[in-house]
Amino acid sequence: MDNIGNRLKEERARIGLTQEKMALAGGIQKRAQARYEAGERCPDGHYLSAIAEIGVDVNYVLTGRYEGAKAANDMPLIDRQAQMYLKMMMSLDENSRRDIFSAIEDKKFIAEMKQERQMRQGWHHAAMA
Repeated sequence: MDNIGNRLKEERARIGLTQEKMALAGGIQKRAQARYEAGERCPDGHYLSAIAEIGVDVNYVLTGRYEGAKAANDMPLIDRQAQMYLKMMMSLDENSRRDIFSAIEDKKFIAEMKQERQMRQGWHHAAMA
């Protein structure tokens, strides 16, 4: 994969988006996205700026080289999906964020309780043997 279209397709796959969702994020039609990836058209600055906001490494798309720490050890500083989730969370109002954090904490608490119960059951069975 050595051209802009191929690297764009690679980045889209890396962050787990369909052509349609990547096009939507970039403010273009799906057909234009397909043409970019096929190398039939070259993306403009508005599109590149928009997809950078969802975690696409635009420097890599344009040059084939990763930025910063990723270039040093071929690993991103933070998972791109985590960045995307953070941006989505920050776009919500305070009450919505609080509700989501509460739901996450509830799920975490339930998982911890299940794990603790399984451990106690394991100790109980071991003591009975």
